Amino acid sequence: MNDELKPDSKKLPLGNLYQVMITPFYTLGVDSIFTIFFYMAVTGLGDKEKIRSVIDYGSGVKFNWIAFGFSFMLVMFGLWFIPLWRFSKNPTPENRSAARRKIAFIYRDIFGIFISVFVAKVCAHIVIYRNFIVWAYFFKYNLPAMALSVIVQLCFAAVFLDTLLFGGAGDYIGFLYEEEELYRMKEGYQISIAAKIIMLVISTAVIPLTLIYLFTVNSFPVSGDQSDFLWNLVLVGAFTPMTLGVAFIVKNLQKPLDDLSEKMKRLAAGDFNVKSRIYFTDEIARIKSHFNVMTSQLRERELLRETFGKYVSIEVARELLKSGKMDPGGEEIEATVLFCDIRNFTSISEKISARQLVEMLNSYFSYITAPIIENHGVINKFIGDAVMAIYVPSLGSADHVRDAVLSAVKMRGALEEFNKNGVKPAGEIKFGIGIHTGTLVAGNIGTSSRLEYTVIGDTVNIASRIESKTKDYKADILITSDVYKKISPAPANIEFEKAGETLLKGKEAPVEIYRIL
Repeated sequence: MNDELKPDSKKLPLGNLYQVMITPFYTLGVDSIFTIFFYMAVTGLGDKEKIRSVIDYGSGVKFNWIAFGFSFMLVMFGLWFIPLWRFSKNPTPENRSAARRKIAFIYRDIFGIFISVFVAKVCAHIVIYRNFIVWAYFFKYNLPAMALSVIVQLCFAAVFLDTLLFGGAGDYIGFLYEEEELYRMKEGYQISIAAKIIMLVISTAVIPLTLIYLFTVNSFPVSGDQSDFLWNLVLVGAFTPMTLGVAFIVKNLQKPLDDLSEKMKRLAAGDFNVKSRIYFTDEIARIKSHFNVMTSQLRERELLRETFGKYVSIEVARELLKSGKMDPGGEEIEATVLFCDIRNFTSISEKISARQLVEMLNSYFSYITAPIIENHGVINKFIGDAVMAIYVPSLGSADHVRDAVLSAVKMRGALEEFNKNGVKPAGEIKFGIGIHTGTLVAGNIGTSSRLEYTVIGDTVNIASRIESKTKDYKADILITSDVYKKISPAPANIEFEKAGETLLKGKEAPVEIYRIL
């Protein structure tokens, strides 16, 4: 199925998942071959009747262990498969959840099935031969034979299911998750790639060659030197199946890696909508997850650049993109404006060099702007030594009046820190802050090639002119009566004092102002 296509929800094909039920048939031959050959290798017996006498302790009690293991395993796999089949017939949320867990924890369940098979075989063996069992033979031959057979079957089954699920279960898994869920990491039990390689090598090389060595040594007269030679031959011969096993795993890795590589090429070419589906939780899945996170971040940055690349304030752009509540074309909003200006900046700039001035301003701004950001303000612009910040509900400041006042108070503390530790070649710095709240216009100001998203209106002008009055009133922070009324009750540890009424340029009526003590 194409990675970018969501399958038709009216069709729920199980596809290759039906082949999970073939696993018991697949391992049937493995069980038979390895069990018989184990007895031949460790006992040196070549006669089936003699081998059977070891298995049944000479009791003559006949029991088809291969059929027993196969039947038990078939039932276990059938029980595991039922939730997948049920969801394909009736795709309810409950059935979807059950099917998801079966897919997510398939490796854990496979381990559980084969452990159950082993326990069932051991228990059945003890019960059937309870009157004849020779414990020395049981622990030397029969228990290891059952354990070895189950281990090899488990290794083969894990690799078989891995190939099956990567190869043809994508369509079905596409139904289990919502579109966006297909591209995220999922919970589940994983087997690392290294573990899969080890399992394949053990089952196809180490165990078979070791049994061949034991069979040769125990069945034929072999001298000490010949035994050593045979063992070395086994070690050398293991490299061939090991190479084949590694090649098998590489092939299973190659397809998803090639697919991911192709998507990376598309990403490099500018296709920021490309994604890679995630089905499991192994190393490849983690790579795909990181790739999807990367593409999402690149897509967001590209959208920011294309939509807001002409704006000065990227903070405004980011908040606008996140909230989607403001019209970049211009609108009236309720907001609070804060102006902050350095006292006697002209005389300060005359005393120091241009380089020192820039260093001082950068250090100063790094201190006093932090409280603005912390209290949900947006720095709209820097005007020389002045800072203009706005507090708007749609940009994250729900209680914009309180946020502005808290920012101003914390900026006072930040200025003290700057005067202690900051770069101040001209000595101690003082500032004035003016705050006003009301209706203003937010919109695009500038030309078609360079726009600034800013706010204008009487509210902005009043805040600026209130700031200029701080020197006259010997106060570092002044607010208007509109701010004072809307912030009641006052935040803890903040006191206000009425400073009087003042006339502002362009205003006929006086404006009532308050100090923050």
